Amino acid sequence: MHKTVLLNEAIDNLNIKEDGIYVDCTLGFGGHSGLILERIKRGFLFAFDQDDMALEYSEKKLKEIGSNFELIKSNFAYIKEELNKRNVTEVDGIVFDLGVSSPQLDIADRGFSFHKDAKLDMRMDTTKEFSAYNVVNEYSYEELVRVIRDYGEEKYATSIAKNIVKDRESKPIETTFELVDIIKKSMPYKAMKDSHPARRTFQAIRIEVNNELEVLKKENCDFIVSIGGGSPQDCGKAISVLATNGGKITDYEGVNKSQKKCLPIVAIATTAGTSAEVTINYVITDEETHIKMIMVDRNTLASITVNDPELMLSKPAGLTAATGMDALTHAMEAVVANGAIDVTDATALYAIKQIFEYLPRAVENGQDIEAREQMCYACFLNGIAFSNAGLGNVHAMAHQLGGLYDLPHGVCNAMLLPIVEEENAKQAPAKFRVMAETIGMDVEGKTDEECMDFVIGKIKELSERVGIPKTLSELGVENPDFETLAENSMKDACAGANPVFFDKELLIKLFKKIA
Repeated sequence: MHKTVLLNEAIDNLNIKEDGIYVDCTLGFGGHSGLILERIKRGFLFAFDQDDMALEYSEKKLKEIGSNFELIKSNFAYIKEELNKRNVTEVDGIVFDLGVSSPQLDIADRGFSFHKDAKLDMRMDTTKEFSAYNVVNEYSYEELVRVIRDYGEEKYATSIAKNIVKDRESKPIETTFELVDIIKKSMPYKAMKDSHPARRTFQAIRIEVNNELEVLKKENCDFIVSIGGGSPQDCGKAISVLATNGGKITDYEGVNKSQKKCLPIVAIATTAGTSAEVTINYVITDEETHIKMIMVDRNTLASITVNDPELMLSKPAGLTAATGMDALTHAMEAVVANGAIDVTDATALYAIKQIFEYLPRAVENGQDIEAREQMCYACFLNGIAFSNAGLGNVHAMAHQLGGLYDLPHGVCNAMLLPIVEEENAKQAPAKFRVMAETIGMDVEGKTDEECMDFVIGKIKELSERVGIPKTLSELGVENPDFETLAENSMKDACAGANPVFFDKELLIKLFKKIA
């Protein structure tokens, strides 16, 4: 039975007025619409959906509650036009529940689900002729790679596309399970352990069939809302840049490559670590080269940022630890970076102090609202610090591990931080003295080496306390390609801000320390 997620929480936050006008942009089975209708007595509800089945089902359901509603068969991208037709220029609240709706997943015949065998379809609007069957059987190899790679972020896109083209030569690919079998044989076993192997490809084909991303370009969307940790925030920046500048995302690797301001971004952070919501930096993985492309672009700064610790209370300990150590890395690298100045030092050092005090608390008790709040504050300060000072070789090296082996960024940073900073301390000892004092050492009479040892020891102690793995083998990486990792690290944009130049030989040596 379908159950609407966070139903009461979503509607409660609309602050429903009895005489208000409300819009449900994603009707589905009418969970949100039903509750809105119960609460408005003299108001009116407009609900959008493209799916005839959803519209028919929900109309019957809503009529049992009231008559003050209208269902509109349309993509919510046309909300302005449709409401203008009805002489509605202002509303009191709008709710979106984005994603594939329950009617589409629950009914096997719709062909959305990789868990149920059905004809390839995936049409949200069943009156349209173009379906998943057309994509799978008629698209060229190059077009299939583009769709699966760009819309599904599937690293095995080329292999999947190749096998689709090969298999359809003998007979058309007609069902979801036929497609699933092709996807499975296109991927190594290890790639299928954590999630269903068809998840990304099915998502990609669904987006293509329903022209979901073209709405941004064609319908002149006003802004982007990005919700989540670092990856969703970076994705939001990438989409917003492409929406106003065009081209491919690879065109924007580097510094200030865009010409136009991106679409306004409302960045809602649900983790305390990356500071992506308050910086001009973003990272996108090139799935073909397995390299994380670094973009630093003044045109991608969010217009509104929401850092609400209540959104982070449910985050598991492992994620809290990884993102928190990412935050610590940002702060420490900003202190020792070539571009560090008094202002960046002040913000980064305070962030370091807060992280050492509050990260263990947040990991041990996710409901500790004070700890969550202080981690949010530390991340905000980090954004100021490293956006101006730069980062360093911890990030340069971590980017390669993440890109090549799909490892958690914060965990990679945490493992690399002490060994990289040991090298940096040889050239920037004064920085480690001030960091040692910040985290509790009485530095009077202490040598630079003693201060450095104290800082490195505290990093290792914190990592162990919050449960960070110590080696790549613990993360399932055996026999790392040290040559490639080192070569790509030297090319990474973050390496330029490191106070010490790391040659290939040294980088290989450091990578081997965590193998």
